[in-house]
Amino acid sequence: MSLTSKSLDRWATLAGERVRATKLAPITEQVGRVESVADGIALISGLPDVRLNELLRFEHGQAGFAITLERDAIGCVLLDETGIEAGNRVHGTGEVLRVPVGPGLLGRIVDPLGRPLDGGVAIDAEAMNRLSARRLRSSTAISSASRCRPGCSCSTRCLRWGAVSAS
Repeated sequence: MSLTSKSLDRWATLAGERVRATKLAPITEQVGRVESVADGIALISGLPDVRLNELLRFEHGQAGFAITLERDAIGCVLLDETGIEAGNRVHGTGEVLRVPVGPGLLGRIVDPLGRPLDGGVAIDAEAMNRLSARRLRSSTAISSASRCRPGCSCSTRCLRWGAVSAS
């Protein structure tokens, strides 16, 4: 045997061992498609298992999160608007959007993912909390007696309600 055939035999043996050591399993993946983009919102189809506020990734690495879930479409707030257009692929991450919290944010300007927009150093957050809407306690809800009546301005009622909910 020549030197070349020995090295080829050795390579074939090593390649066979690598193939046998590789764990093969089917991988399923849901892929959506951008239908339209306007004013920082993308309309997406094809992701039936996306949750409200779930972080979505577009084909070129941009991010957004699901803000409306309808039967045939998802409304997505775009966190990176550049380069997203109709026809782009979208993947759900399975993770609800998390926002940074802690004193490291004081005086800083950041986007919803905690990336600094003020040109400063990266944010040192204590924790990352899930994005969620706070429900009002029943004691802070507007009573029927304080709703707008003829001759009463609604803005007065809103200011009054804001003062109650802030306390």
